[in-house]
Amino acid sequence: MSKPAKSHPKRSDERSRGCVRRGVALCLGPALITGLVWCAPPATHGAHRLLAQSGESAQSGVREDEETNRHTNRRTSRARDTENETFKPAEETRLSTSAFRTGLRKRGLTSLLDLHLTKFPPEGRLDTLLMRRDLKLSQHSDESLPRDLRRDALASANRLLEEAIREATNDRRRFEWMFDLSRSLIYEEAEPYYSSILYRGGNADDRLKLQALAARALNAAERLIETLRLEYARIDNLSLKEFERLERSGEVERLDRLMPRAAYLRAWANFYDALPRDDDDATRSNRLLKIVEYFESNKGLLETPHDQSNVQVQAYLLLGMTQRLLNDHAAARHLLARAITVAERVADSQVRASIRWAELLAYIETVRNDVEDGKFTGAMTALKRFDQFVETRCAGEFQYRFVAGMLARWMHLQRAAGFDNNPVARDRHIEQSWEAILSVRRRYPNQVAEINAMLFDGLDASRDVSMLDPVESAAVVAGLLQQAERDPDRAETLLERAAEVGRTFFERAPREAAPLVPEVMYNVAVARYRLREHGAAARLFLQLVKEHPRFPSGRRAADFAVELAYSFYDQREEEGDASQEVIDFYRDALETLLATYPEFDSARYWQFYYAQLLMRQEEFGQAATAFARVAEDHEQYLRGVFLRLTCLARVIGNIDPATEGIGSVNRKVDEFADVRRDFQILLEGKTAPQSANDKGDRLLRSLLARTKLLNAEVQLMPAVDAPERALEALEGFEQSFDDFPNLFGDLWRVRLVAYEHLGRIEDAATAIPAFIAADPAHAGPTLQELYEELVAEMTAAVRAVVLTPETGISMQKALLAELLADHLVAWSKKTERSMDAAQRRHLLVQQATAKLAAGKFDAARMIFETAGAQPKLPDDRNQSVSIPLEIGYAESLFQLQDFETALVKFNHLATRLPADGLPRAHALLRDLQCRTRLGQPPGGIIKTISQQQYLHATVGDSILTEAFDRLLRENQRRADGN
Repeated sequence: MSKPAKSHPKRSDERSRGCVRRGVALCLGPALITGLVWCAPPATHGAHRLLAQSGESAQSGVREDEETNRHTNRRTSRARDTENETFKPAEETRLSTSAFRTGLRKRGLTSLLDLHLTKFPPEGRLDTLLMRRDLKLSQHSDESLPRDLRRDALASANRLLEEAIREATNDRRRFEWMFDLSRSLIYEEAEPYYSSILYRGGNADDRLKLQALAARALNAAERLIETLRLEYARIDNLSLKEFERLERSGEVERLDRLMPRAAYLRAWANFYDALPRDDDDATRSNRLLKIVEYFESNKGLLETPHDQSNVQVQAYLLLGMTQRLLNDHAAARHLLARAITVAERVADSQVRASIRWAELLAYIETVRNDVEDGKFTGAMTALKRFDQFVETRCAGEFQYRFVAGMLARWMHLQRAAGFDNNPVARDRHIEQSWEAILSVRRRYPNQVAEINAMLFDGLDASRDVSMLDPVESAAVVAGLLQQAERDPDRAETLLERAAEVGRTFFERAPREAAPLVPEVMYNVAVARYRLREHGAAARLFLQLVKEHPRFPSGRRAADFAVELAYSFYDQREEEGDASQEVIDFYRDALETLLATYPEFDSARYWQFYYAQLLMRQEEFGQAATAFARVAEDHEQYLRGVFLRLTCLARVIGNIDPATEGIGSVNRKVDEFADVRRDFQILLEGKTAPQSANDKGDRLLRSLLARTKLLNAEVQLMPAVDAPERALEALEGFEQSFDDFPNLFGDLWRVRLVAYEHLGRIEDAATAIPAFIAADPAHAGPTLQELYEELVAEMTAAVRAVVLTPETGISMQKALLAELLADHLVAWSKKTERSMDAAQRRHLLVQQATAKLAAGKFDAARMIFETAGAQPKLPDDRNQSVSIPLEIGYAESLFQLQDFETALVKFNHLATRLPADGLPRAHALLRDLQCRTRLGQPPGGIIKTISQQQYLHATVGDSILTEAFDRLLRENQRRADGN
């Protein structure tokens, strides 16, 4: 900028007149516009590109001056540097420190640069501040860094620049620094806050932060203008020679260009300072009126075509927005319309693109202006024009569609406020207000989270939940979840609030809000989970999947439901307390996931566990089908095949050949055989030893061994009945799987059962000692299990209390039971296991009982006497042995026809055992049979039997009932003398 109109006495008249002409132009003519070519008004989302270019240019100048000063400083302090050279970093002795630091900054090595500045700061505080500012600006421009970190870096850079300005009282670079500070504060650091207010209405936090930053920016701009005026006054007092030298350096021209840019920047700073203030704030009106005065003094900004000035559109926009805030709606309408018209006439596509933000804001302000003026028809028309502009000029970009939705929402809410006396119309506009946002959500489903965040930012989340509309409720629930994640100390309160808002939403949401339901349901479920209400969370997740399977997060909800259901189930299973309710919920969650999202990895993963659950529920047919669907790449695939075989085996074991058709039986047996054959081939291939010492993978070998055992068991089942094939399947098992002795119990069980089916008692007698010798640690328990299974089969067949030949049991089974009992007693004498007296007595009673069943009554009597002679135990364990011992001993005496002694024993038992039990019925029968054999009068016997049949008609079973009937008839014949 040239000097003011006053001429210097030492200057020529021509130069003075030239200065005067330039001074006038600054206020009225094109020179002012030329000075503004590099200025751009505020814009959102990184707009202000032209102004940013100007700022970059200024920074470049700063760096050039800084480099010059550093060279000067090095020359003047060379001696000192020489003395301290040993303490300099190596790079400073070989190359330019400035170049080194600049290289670090340009390569993004900000951490290294920060370390270098800390250890080797530039000479002078000013240089240090500028370099550190440069470092922070580099961090701000690094898009790989988090947004919050970049914002903090920008704020630090501006604070460092403020310090540098205070430090550089005589540095000529301070003019550009003041301008850069004001520009950065308002166009960069404050950008998120005024964008939120201008485009979406903003919230209290936006207004508070914008007011603070705008005040700093305005202060910097006003200080710059005042400093420039002082500089003009100083220049005006220079000699002509000094002035010409200054002019030749370009300093005068630089100041000439800076003054109008500073004035223009101050106008915008005034606007942003006024924007967040309340309507009745006197400072607000003062700031706005200064903008009006500025444009009255600089009418060229409005009159010069945009293709010459590059600011005409922005000027109309700024003045129009100012008039709206001053409530001069007619003037605002005209100015905003002019901004749009001028923008539409711009022919250059690049220039038109650079002012698109101004057009957008002009449309937005037009809608607001008409609504505030009560012209809702005009506002609706302006809103449609804005929507068309977004569609054609912005390619339907989401953020502008959202702004349009927010404008429509605000407009309908304003209209609803005017219908207090017409509830129907009021409610219609309220509904249209949130439907405006709902339509944006439908169009941009991938931006729902962003929409919620922007809505939440503008809401008072503590407001009465009944006052929230559906879209606000959805946004509040989502926003509270985010807040809870960022603020652990308040997380529980925030999550409870989210759950409360969600509950109210479900109770009050109208049918039209149905699209919001799955989202709110999902977020409330998440809140419940974080509140450790896992049951409620799981139910909500599962309900969401069932009712809204197409919801984008439905699959995740299904996964959560299954995982939570499994945690309940698994915990209860470990505790042995899995209720049917827990089991049913786990099953429901699994079936829902598998049926709704079968193609996803999670469903493929849980398929195995669903089949496993069916197996545990003993639904073996369905479980086998489910195991067949387990993918080959599943981590449990091989185990799944084995369990499928197990289920198929259980299905075969449950077949009743008498009722099920031969075709159905054959199909099930063939399916097992096919799966077993393929699986065994697969396992044998995978476990083939690579060398003589390589036994293969232990898990695979275990599955192979168990598969062979399972195959042998199936051969023994009634539907198959092929004991020879069972034995054949187990040939060489001990040699092939000698590293799995824990399976030998099952091996010998199958073999012994096969021997029993084939009547090969001699083979069983040989096999049992071999088993004991091969696996003494497990032999006893296995033999005991086999004995109990065999006795259970016999007992189930005859329902007798004491097994004797007269009960019709299989002698083959009885002999095998005797063999097992004998070996158990022998094993008990050799085993190293700790066995107490009760356990040893139990084995003796078991052996004696087996002798009875095999018809070896005298041997049984002697063993019973041996067991009875041992000291009795005071604890309850003796009870389980004493009664069978007494009944068995009495039975052995009865079978040996020692009726007198047997009568005493049975009479003692019959008088003290519970009247409604089988042991007492058996003892009474033998008591009466002894009396009959001893020839006692039949009358008493008949009377006792009749009483027994009258009082305990349901006691006993068919064998005992028939025995009582025979005894009754026998004594009746005796009574009749026959």
